[in-house]
Amino acid sequence: MRRIYLLFILFFTLSCKNRQESDFTENKTSVKGLYLSGYSQEGRDWDLKCEKAEIDEKNKKIKCEKPVIYTLKENKITAEIKGETGIIDMVREKSFIKNNVRIISEEKKTKLYSSQIYFDSAKNIIWSDSKVKIITEDTETSALGFSAKPDLSRINFYKHETKKI
Repeated sequence: MRRIYLLFILFFTLSCKNRQESDFTENKTSVKGLYLSGYSQEGRDWDLKCEKAEIDEKNKKIKCEKPVIYTLKENKITAEIKGETGIIDMVREKSFIKNNVRIISEEKKTKLYSSQIYFDSAKNIIWSDSKVKIITEDTETSALGFSAKPDLSRINFYKHETKKI
């Protein structure tokens, strides 16, 4: 977490060079093109890109427009999580992505679609209590929720229906 915060401070400092006084509100900063990385003892775990972001410095949260989270293993992308909006809690290391959420796992050849998902980077898990559709090479599964690893391995469905396609 300390490394994430240091990267955050460095990026924030560099991005504020071209800011005007009107761009700032109390304890909040607007940024275009935000990019963050999360690290653990094993190395880089995830990358976050936001088209636009509003950083709430007091509560250490980031509101993101068009967020894309790349999960990594051994510096290789394992999955891509996209949505229209998101909130990232830097203290609790949790994210909430909503509206037209898509997860693509190249490693598992799987795609997931939902209206919202939660991502806990500290526990390395994603989940949703909303309707989801998961498509593999020859199977489509609809469910009323799920939990899984971010690369869409170890998927547990809640009230699901599966069919061959």
